[in-house]
Amino acid sequence: MPEQGAAPDSCVSGDAAPACPIFFYRQRQRVLASCLDSVLEIGRQREGEPAPAVRLDHSRGARIILAPIDDVEISRSHVEAAPAEGGQVRIRNLSASLPVRVERHFLAPGESTLAVPPVLIEFGSYAVRVDPPEEEEL
Repeated sequence: MPEQGAAPDSCVSGDAAPACPIFFYRQRQRVLASCLDSVLEIGRQREGEPAPAVRLDHSRGARIILAPIDDVEISRSHVEAAPAEGGQVRIRNLSASLPVRVERHFLAPGESTLAVPPVLIEFGSYAVRVDPPEEEEL
């Protein structure tokens, strides 16, 4: 795992625009670092899935398992984060009943917003930080 605050190596690519580094926290402790290179569904472990914290890539994007199956503080599908035009991030609350805090605003269930990194997303004792893409040094 990369050092605290460092982006995973896979966020910086040759010709394509670099993806935003994304960091996942539980009770202010970093548990996972990844890249916002596709649509990410973030939530609690489902029956038969690996233990958190882990990223599972699939054809429509990826799923981040952030919480164990018995942690009902967050939904199985709680937040969606996706790259958007102009370097923005689209954040959507997938929960049917729980709010998501994006910076100083709250997203009700089903609501979405656009934000420019760096952006902090909080729900329960969990947080997700999306940083701006890191430029390769020449």
